[in-house]
Amino acid sequence: MDGHEFNADDLPSNEFKNIFEEKIQIDELKSHCESSDDKFGDIEEWVTKYNPNIILSYNIINKTCTSKNNNAKCCRYINYYIDHIIDIINSSHLRKEYKERLSELIENLWEGRLNSSSSYNCTREKQAYSTVERCILKQIYDFLEDKETIQNTITDTSKTIGKYNEYLKDKFCSIYKNNKYTIEKKYINIHNDSDETKSVQYNKLPLSYEFLNSMTSKKNNNFTVSISNEKPIFLISDGGQKQLKALGSSQHQSFSPQEDSKSGREETYASNFSLLHISSIIVSTFLGVIFICSILCKFSPLGNKLHNQIIKNKITENMNEEEIQEYLENSQHNQYQVAYNSVPY
Repeated sequence: MDGHEFNADDLPSNEFKNIFEEKIQIDELKSHCESSDDKFGDIEEWVTKYNPNIILSYNIINKTCTSKNNNAKCCRYINYYIDHIIDIINSSHLRKEYKERLSELIENLWEGRLNSSSSYNCTREKQAYSTVERCILKQIYDFLEDKETIQNTITDTSKTIGKYNEYLKDKFCSIYKNNKYTIEKKYINIHNDSDETKSVQYNKLPLSYEFLNSMTSKKNNNFTVSISNEKPIFLISDGGQKQLKALGSSQHQSFSPQEDSKSGREETYASNFSLLHISSIIVSTFLGVIFICSILCKFSPLGNKLHNQIIKNKITENMNEEEIQEYLENSQHNQYQVAYNSVPY
C-alpha cells in the first residue's frame, strides 16, 4: 500500500465494518433520527427489526476473533457499535424521555449477553464515564493497529494526517459530544503498563493523530483511563521515575447503610386494637397495594420493562427461518457474552 491515498476502509481496525453494514441498514436509522418529525415508532421498529442481525453479525466476527485470539478486538467493536447506535438516537429530535426509553431498550436487548461469566472475557460497563472511556480505549488500540498502514500511505504528510483526523472526528466526535456532560471540565488520564501517562481535557477529544503518535506505545501495551477533576501533577520518586498524582481523581464508591448506634435498643408496641379495626386496616392496605402496583406498572420503569419484554418477543418473530437456523448452527457462540475489556488483542 506504499504511496496510496489514505482510505479509511483499508484500515485493519475496520475489517469487520462490511460484515455489519451488509446486514444492518444504519443509514435508515440515521434518516429516521434526522427527521424533524416524531419518529419514535419508526426508530423502535428499526431496533426490533435489525437487532437480530447485529447478533448474527457479531457471531460471525467472533469466529475470526477466536481463531486469531483477538477476542478483545471483537469486544471493543461490538461495544462501539452499540454506543454508535445509541448515539445516533441521542442525536435525534425525539424528546429526552423517548431517547432514554430507546437507549434502555437497546441495553436490555443485549443484557442477556453482557457481563456474564463465561470463557469469553468481556464486560460492558455502565458507569458515568464508561462510554467515554470505551471510545478512548478503542481510539488508542485502533491507532496502534492502523499506525503502520497509515504511515505507509503517506504521500503528503499533512494531507494524510488531516484526512485521518477528519475520519476520527466523523467516527467519534458525536459520541463524545453527547456524553460531554459527564466529562466537561474534567481531565482524562491515559496510562499504559510502560509507565507512560498523558492527560487531556474533554475539548481535545477525539484524540488526534498527533497525540496518538506521541505515545511511545506498542501493540501489546495495556491501557487504563481515569477521570480527574483537576489537572494531574507529576512527581519524581526517589528512584527518579515519573509518577502521576491525579488530584480529585474519580473513584467508584459503594455505600452501605450505616448501623444504628442504638440498634440494641428494644422497642415494644401495644396492640389493643379491636378485631374489626384490624380487619379494616388489612383490607385498606390490600386495596392500597393493588392501586400502587397498577400505577407503577403503567407509569414507572416497570412498565417500560414489560414493554421491552414484548419487544424482545417481537424480535424473535423478525428472525426468518434461515437466520434462526444459522444462529442455532452457531450455538457454540452462545458462550461468547458481549462485554468489555481493555486487554489488547
